[in-house]
Amino acid sequence: MIGDGIRDVENGLNEFLSTLRKDPRCLESVWISIITFNSNAKQLIPLSELTDINIPSLGVQPGTAMGAAYQLLTQCIHNEVSRGTPHQKGDWRPLVFVITDGQPTDDFSKSTAAINSLTNPRVANVYAIGCGEDVDFGQLNEISDIVLKLDSLDPDGIRKLFVWLTASVQTASIEVQSTEASPDGINLSKLPAELVKVEKSAPRRTDQRPRQVFVKATCSVKQKPYLMRYKLVPEAGYYQPVKSHPLKDDQQGESQSFQLPPISSDLLAGPAQCPYCGNNGGGVCTCGQIFCVESPPPASMECPGCHQNIPFSPDSGSFTIQQSEG
Repeated sequence: MIGDGIRDVENGLNEFLSTLRKDPRCLESVWISIITFNSNAKQLIPLSELTDINIPSLGVQPGTAMGAAYQLLTQCIHNEVSRGTPHQKGDWRPLVFVITDGQPTDDFSKSTAAINSLTNPRVANVYAIGCGEDVDFGQLNEISDIVLKLDSLDPDGIRKLFVWLTASVQTASIEVQSTEASPDGINLSKLPAELVKVEKSAPRRTDQRPRQVFVKATCSVKQKPYLMRYKLVPEAGYYQPVKSHPLKDDQQGESQSFQLPPISSDLLAGPAQCPYCGNNGGGVCTCGQIFCVESPPPASMECPGCHQNIPFSPDSGSFTIQQSEG
């Protein structure tokens, strides 16, 4: 996720954890793990008791490495979840909630074996929650037991999502302790109105164009990185700038080997406004650095990437821009 949505998710996670800690039954039976997936996948919190968890800050990160996330999820389940034996009862089948607002940016086909190992035999109940309109729900259905759609990405919609997640985990905790745990996972009869179950018959998108494009740039005034987000306008065939999101120095993506193909500047309807200085223009240096430019543009300026002084001349021709893993 990116932008305001990631802040709302972080707030939802903190409320989720706070509520579960107040429930004595959850303190006895619930363990939590958190995996993030951006330019790669990373387990931020190993499977831990509620009292041992602090929700980390979830900064903007380029990328949606969902394939790598499923592979890592499989490894973590096999390493951290105790399986039952004829002589000893194992852990209850984990509930896995995958929350995304976009499409995978890695090679998802490589995770097929990992997905199969989760379902044959089934070692987890996997719920995918697609937020917004840029998700391929047909694809999510291929890799999850249940797919839910959250139309609203506003704070209230995400808050209600986490209220439902919290109640679902609390109910599962009660069932475990009463030996009535359902092997089929959680009951979906109490979904909030904002969450809708997506049927297995939902088709995959035939239009394979990315629904969003992300381009990393640098503020020429404050020398700080940011990520420009673009949204596809299907009927027009180009990408409209939506918003720019500040990046911290350690939030620029960790993958050096994986890159998306470049995109022609003809497909981008101008730059998004710089989040630091408010510049509405954009430029690109011969070194490949993209940066904000004031309007009207100066005759020359220093590139914030290579720091050479370059003349600035508007160009009516097209050129290629390297996408960030968005």
